[in-house]
Amino acid sequence: MYTEQHIAVLQWLIEKVNEGFTIKQAVELKEASAFNENVELAEVQKSNYIEQLAEKIAESLLEFDERKAQDLLNQAYSLYSIDRVTIELFGLIRHYVEKRLKNGEKTRLINSFAKIS
Repeated sequence: MYTEQHIAVLQWLIEKVNEGFTIKQAVELKEASAFNENVELAEVQKSNYIEQLAEKIAESLLEFDERKAQDLLNQAYSLYSIDRVTIELFGLIRHYVEKRLKNGEKTRLINSFAKIS
């Protein structure tokens, strides 16, 4: 029994063969496009992950949980380059803290951070 996805793939292969591709070429083209889609999805997931990591680090800093913040930073440095952590991750952390400040969520640390910036 074929799913709708299987039928769509078969129709796509037939279309490519009718355009002059061999079946092997059509399959290779389909596999390459599927690979590219997976790479793009992985990039989006990585981007979301660094944002989630920044939020977790900011929360742990706001809660004065130094150990958790350090563990998360160690994790960030093990996954990303020093440049990316320094520029992107710390930028996201600052943005997150500023957003909380604009939303009226003030803590002693946020007020201190706002005065420094």
